[in-house]
Order: sequence, then C-alpha cells, then structure tokens
Amino acid sequence: MALLIPVALTALPLLTRGRARISVSVATAVALVVFVVIGSGSIGWFYVPALTAAVAAVVASLGSQTRLQVRPN
Repeated sequence: MALLIPVALTALPLLTRGRARISVSVATAVALVVFVVIGSGSIGWFYVPALTAAVAAVVASLGSQTRLQVRPN
C-alpha cells in the first residue's frame, strides 16, 4: 500500500488544469523528495522513478509555459 503513494502523487497533476497544474506539480515533486529522503533507509529508493517522472513533468510544464508566452516581433 505504501508503494502506491508516489504513483498517486505523480498522477495528481493530471487531475488539474491551467495554472494550478504547475503549482500542484511542484508540490507533488517536493512531497516525493520528502518521501525519498525519509524512506531512503528502507523503501525510499523505490520512489526514485516516480520522483524522476514528477520532476520531468515540472520541467516540461515550465518549458511549455515559457514557450507559449514568447511573442514573435
């Protein structure tokens, strides 16, 4: 059951839309970092793939936001 926590946290930003998605993505990435650090002595290393996916989603969403705001001259 505890191994489903990172999966649920990683999927949480998919349920939001708009600007809220970025804040939820950052919050879930931070929560996953906390889970990895706290659980690193036992099962924390199993959270690393979900953490990698969450960080990649944050970077991708921030990149898409800046691309959308660039206006051609």
